[in-house]
Amino acid sequence: MLPEIHSQAALKAVWQSAIVVGCVSFMLALLCGGLVYAIHMKKLCERRFTLFGGDLAALLSLAAPIALLLTFSGAEPANASVNILLTLILSIVLLTFIGWLIVLIPKRMHKVAVLLRLIAVATCATLLALSGISFDVVKIPLTTKFVGLGFFAIPFSVAWMALLTITFQMTARVPCLSLGIGAISSLTLSFAAAALPQRMTPLAMLLSGITFGACMGLLPWAMMLGQAMTTFATASSIGILLSAISVSGALKNTALLIVIVPVLALGIPFIEVTCALCDALISKSGVKRMSLFELLISEGLVGRRLWVVLVLTNAYLCIIAMALVALVRIHFALKLLVLLSLGFFAVALIYALSKLLSQRQPSRSTIELLGIPISTLGWEQTLERIMQFISEGTPHMIVTADTSAIVRAQEDEEFKRILRGADLVTPDGIGVVMAARLLGEVLTQRISGVDLMNRLCALAAEKGYRVFFLGAKNGVAELAAKRLSQMHPGLQVVGTHHGYFSDDEERDIVRIIKESKPHILFVAMGIPKQEKWIAKHMSEIGVPVSIGVGGSFDVYAGLVKRAPKWVQYICMEWLYRALREPYRFKRLIAIPKLLLQVAKAIVRRL
Repeated sequence: MLPEIHSQAALKAVWQSAIVVGCVSFMLALLCGGLVYAIHMKKLCERRFTLFGGDLAALLSLAAPIALLLTFSGAEPANASVNILLTLILSIVLLTFIGWLIVLIPKRMHKVAVLLRLIAVATCATLLALSGISFDVVKIPLTTKFVGLGFFAIPFSVAWMALLTITFQMTARVPCLSLGIGAISSLTLSFAAAALPQRMTPLAMLLSGITFGACMGLLPWAMMLGQAMTTFATASSIGILLSAISVSGALKNTALLIVIVPVLALGIPFIEVTCALCDALISKSGVKRMSLFELLISEGLVGRRLWVVLVLTNAYLCIIAMALVALVRIHFALKLLVLLSLGFFAVALIYALSKLLSQRQPSRSTIELLGIPISTLGWEQTLERIMQFISEGTPHMIVTADTSAIVRAQEDEEFKRILRGADLVTPDGIGVVMAARLLGEVLTQRISGVDLMNRLCALAAEKGYRVFFLGAKNGVAELAAKRLSQMHPGLQVVGTHHGYFSDDEERDIVRIIKESKPHILFVAMGIPKQEKWIAKHMSEIGVPVSIGVGGSFDVYAGLVKRAPKWVQYICMEWLYRALREPYRFKRLIAIPKLLLQVAKAIVRRL
């Protein structure tokens, strides 16, 4: 076994060496991966080379730094350090070639491929254990007693490393997942190794640096290719290194963390293996159970979105593992409590991410969100629906519902009845879209009031529709109408009026609108006042389309500046406006209120 660390100077030297070999591994991966990417983009060879080329890049970036350590270690040929490093290089090369061989085996010979994989992994794990990477003693939980494993040290170590390697091989089923989880898991295991340096060997830190560097160097090229750049071979090589790190790390003496930390660090692969085992057991009875990956794909997660969900969830599990390592000296019961409580949030995290990032397409035009019918129509379909309303000539009401509107509807029965009776309710705000997705509904686009108003004015200019502006402060409606007329030549504005009128003036305003005979009435009085006003008078004024647009008049009048396009793109316009207009921060309380309502709805479904 590599010598243990007994001083701060020795620990610092190990950190420096780990950083150096990690940088070497990163640069090799970056250069080799870039070469594979360039060859692929130039179409100098077929797709199969891209896969094998990526695996070859991984082989070089993992094995070459280990060979570098072997060259500059200065150890004698019979030294345990030399044996371990040579065995690691041999294992990486062997698993890479076996991985290539398995890819070439026909699908009808699946059992042969599985047997070959098990034999290769078991062989490498045995060689590593015999070379010196093995457990020696463990600490019994709830006691301070250490027990030597004796004869069982080798078989236990072999079984554990084989299990971790086979588990990590499951990441090969999702492009780039081996690289993402490999980088995160290697950092986590290195943190565990550094937690108790007095029990640590340099091997754990050095291998962590190499694994992290190789994964991070290859990852950008693999992501840019948008397809599998590495195969089962790379997953096997990274897996055997992670298993070696877990055994040679600092916490090998603690019976609880010897299992918990690596399982959490490889949380997603372990969940996938568990699903596969359950599937194998249940399939005999004719019942088919999908794996975690297949389940997420069926939820509409594909490509990079699937990768993001799996990597972020695994990163959270790694955070739990590091928390347990940091609390290694506290009582067993407290560690178990931390594990269970944080584990619950891991389930919630993967559920939330899978729903929020889903790319499923809506199967119906309307969904129910906390009792409110929300349109799932895109921009083109929404405009077509509005044109249909206008052609019918009868009064219709459109509501652009943001987060505050949905929350207000849960507290105001009259407002809720108005929303339920509206002809079209569009999702105005990312909060509404997220809430719907968390509840399992498909909502792909937000149709905001300010954008809808602009598009309706463009449509009105094109089709010859007449429009009326009602709301905002004195003079704002006129200015907004003027600027929109300049933006859309031909726009027929048949009237404007501010929204600060008395009850006595209301009858005159209703009469003016009725006599103007607009096709579209924009009302900017704020939620829920504008919707209640429209619901009260829509039958009398007879306007084909009446729509509440909130503070849109202020935007088009130039009194309020909209967020830059990139802020709108990342759906953070609500925060931008709150920062520019601090009085809006009190409205943001609607966000946690909506999330609470959504959480209650999810619990009721369970």
